Amino acid sequence: MTKYNNWNYEELGFRSELEMKESIARVERRMKMGDVERESERRREAQSTIDERGRIDFTALNEGARLERLDQVVQSRIAYDQEQAKLQAEQEEIQELMNAFSEHIQLENEAKAQKELQKEKQKLEADLQKEIYSKHNVKTDKEKERDEALSSLLDSLNV
Repeated sequence: MTKYNNWNYEELGFRSELEMKESIARVERRMKMGDVERESERRREAQSTIDERGRIDFTALNEGARLERLDQVVQSRIAYDQEQAKLQAEQEEIQELMNAFSEHIQLENEAKAQKELQKEKQKLEADLQKEIYSKHNVKTDKEKERDEALSSLLDSLNV
């Protein structure tokens, strides 16, 4: 019953908080009942509106109708609260998925940036090596490889 503590009994039409709690208990009990049990209870309640002389007790009948209307309000409110809880859970699940997707995209972007950085570092390093080696009139590793490949090619053509 703690999940219904935030309900305002006056806004729902009850005379007291106790009356609202009794209604909640009735509705929860009826929700657990089968159709036959509910019909039996409805007949007993209808029978209780007849006094000992066999006359209809309109005061009890009106009070029973008022409580039944309030029970319907409670049942609707319970259904609404359950639907809101379900929607909230779905929203939280969607948010978790969106966060995971966002994190995945972020990691992917970081990996791309790291790869690009490495590529640029290698390019700059090669350019710097070429500049420094040419300044000192020394061949770079790539130039040496190229020269060896050309020499090999020429040797194979001379044979």
